[in-house]
Amino acid sequence: MAVRKTRYGYYLFSVYVTDNLGNRKRMQQQSPDWTSRSKATAAEAEFLRSLSAKNPIEFSELANQYIDYKRMTVKHSSWYDIQSVYDRHIAPTFAKMKMSKITSAHIIAWQKSLLDASYRGNFYSNAQLSKIQKYLKAMFSWADQHDMIEKNPTKAMRTVKREEIKKDEQVLINPDEFKQFIEVVDNPVYKTLYNVLYYCGLRLGEAMALTFKDIDLKNTSVKITKTYNFKFREVTSPKTKNSTRIVEMTDIVVSHLKELYKYYENSYEFDLDCPVFGVMSYRTMTRRLDEWIELSEVKRFGHHDLRHSCVSLLANAGFNDFQAAKRMGHDVRMFNEVYGHLFPNSQKDMAKAMDNIAKNK
Repeated sequence: MAVRKTRYGYYLFSVYVTDNLGNRKRMQQQSPDWTSRSKATAAEAEFLRSLSAKNPIEFSELANQYIDYKRMTVKHSSWYDIQSVYDRHIAPTFAKMKMSKITSAHIIAWQKSLLDASYRGNFYSNAQLSKIQKYLKAMFSWADQHDMIEKNPTKAMRTVKREEIKKDEQVLINPDEFKQFIEVVDNPVYKTLYNVLYYCGLRLGEAMALTFKDIDLKNTSVKITKTYNFKFREVTSPKTKNSTRIVEMTDIVVSHLKELYKYYENSYEFDLDCPVFGVMSYRTMTRRLDEWIELSEVKRFGHHDLRHSCVSLLANAGFNDFQAAKRMGHDVRMFNEVYGHLFPNSQKDMAKAMDNIAKNK
């Protein structure tokens, strides 16, 4: 579904519909009377209402229109994720059902099937379960907003989870373990990357998107404005609004980046627009990391665990959750959901601070 302005100054809308033979095609309507986007949107809603009344649409028609719309409004990776979740987890149950026939009972039965489902012998994690249910609810909410349904069966829907699943514990690497590990890394590119992840707390995609134009070695700061998507091998906008930030670097990170800069200058014709850490597949990077972990004899960890460890360092250094969240590119609420257990004294410190204020009055 789309509403756009024509070259004549008025608006049009286009939608996908399925005919009686099951063929899916695009229909477009326009009128000189639609002099604003709101008028065209209202006409679009009325058209869909009349279409639904004459021939109740199947859920697949709603899903296709929703996914087409999201393709225009979200990043490629996000759209791909929605499409994949729909194809694997939602379509098998709802695709052929008429929208007007889907009830809350169908939703509950589907939720129960998710709890029993597995992939490669493992039950879905609570994070995956939440995402699947979120996308279904978003589709029905979108249909409700566009008057494609009379009643939204997911309106009172609550997200179900597997209570017996414990949240994966974060692997934290202390400074001694990191030193033991980094000493065996004999590649200057990887050595610098690991230091950036550990001491700056960047996400792996943020680090892989960096160029030397983003790095101010003189003022010891790095600007985060983009991220690298390994699946599609493309640089995109940051994960969230808070991800765009400037991170002050430690002396050890600056030192490694300076050495890497000289290494590039002496190795080949250098371009400031080239990725600092090159272009590597995630599989290759994981394999190299595992090799050095085994060689150093430290506990096994992943790239993202270096980010977790950075938060732990900040907590141990006495910084509060707000300060740490800003450096890591999180909003405080999300930060506390993930890392709140590392800041157990934050609330106590706040209470003490308020007590001190009260006593000074």
